[in-house]
Amino acid sequence: MSSEEEKGEEAKFPTHVQIFTLSHLYFEDSKKIRMFNTFHTSSHVVQPVAISLRHLINILPFSTASETSSPEIVRDQLDALVKRSFLKPELKRQNGEYTTFFSITLGGTLFVKSYIAKLSGAIKDKKINDQDIDSAEGNNEVKKYFKETWRKIKDKSQDEIANTLFSAIRTYGPPLIILLASL
Repeated sequence: MSSEEEKGEEAKFPTHVQIFTLSHLYFEDSKKIRMFNTFHTSSHVVQPVAISLRHLINILPFSTASETSSPEIVRDQLDALVKRSFLKPELKRQNGEYTTFFSITLGGTLFVKSYIAKLSGAIKDKKINDQDIDSAEGNNEVKKYFKETWRKIKDKSQDEIANTLFSAIRTYGPPLIILLASL
């Protein structure tokens, strides 16, 4: 990749596919860790959740999938996250074939937390409003929930807003991730 192409990639970072991928893996890891902690002692190591390109393409929201015309484009975006050390690839044998699976790294986890912190800052500074939520991608139930939550938290501290958003992501998962990524 030439330096011009790398600059173009920098300008596009993060894409909706990248935000969705990292947020989804963060959500799944958090859910797995909470469940594991409920039934085990802390001396056990929880293996991170991993996702294949095929699985990711199957769960991508339609509008995000329509922005990507081929699996190669999605793979390139995952490779960019690997290059930034936000994802870790691992080759696994499945059904007699080798497939690359991606899991979120600590750097990817920190990126998601930073992204949510910026979003909570935008809510705190009232840069997000009802019209933004209405025009964002997402199903109506999640939009309604987020509008109600937004009204309750917009005057709270940035940490309280971020904690509420993380809690909401744990509850609503990918549908809320889609909404937040499009704000």
